[in-house]
Amino acid sequence: MPSKKASQLTAKQVFKNIQKYCLDKPGATEDYPWGEVVWKVKGKGFTFSSENSSRFTVKSSLDKQAVLVMHPQIFIASYVGRFGWVTIEVADDDTLQLTKDLIDESYEQIRGKKKRK
Repeated sequence: MPSKKASQLTAKQVFKNIQKYCLDKPGATEDYPWGEVVWKVKGKGFTFSSENSSRFTVKSSLDKQAVLVMHPQIFIASYVGRFGWVTIEVADDDTLQLTKDLIDESYEQIRGKKKRK
């Protein structure tokens, strides 16, 4: 049986899926500093969105941003785009998975490498 396409999911369902994905990360918290939902680690945001939205903003590098925005569902993020952040619109299963991959990268950038003993 084929999997349910994200495009068949409502924005609220996509949001809940990503919310759970973010909060399942070690040390992740949820905050609402400026009316947006922000998922943080070590007190710094790694992903943000509007409540029940299918658009998510994640941290990237300026070099990677230049490549990512070639994807039709990825845009330079408002306000923080000059620092490499991008916004992705979840439109189907592929962009849902891509969003999760980008969240993983953003989380790792914010969390940083563990120090060796």
